[in-house]
Amino acid sequence: MEKNLDILNKIARVKAPDDILANVISKVDELKFISINWVKASIAIFVVLICFELYLCRDFFVNKEVRSSIESSSLADAYQVTNNFIYE
Repeated sequence: MEKNLDILNKIARVKAPDDILANVISKVDELKFISINWVKASIAIFVVLICFELYLCRDFFVNKEVRSSIESSSLADAYQVTNNFIYE
């Protein structure tokens, strides 16, 4: 274990050039980034298109008969009484 740690004692310090930070900043400034507004607009368009696609395909996901029975159902249809003994 100590042999492995002895390698760390042999590490020599290196003097970095003084203008290295300026070089890195200038190279980053040269890169062309996509504006955040374009990213937001593309995400909004994508969400709208997905919602529109789901709206158009709702007949595929929900059968027309099931949807019509849901729309026409009421509480009276769900609880039908065949006799009048409930009021006695």
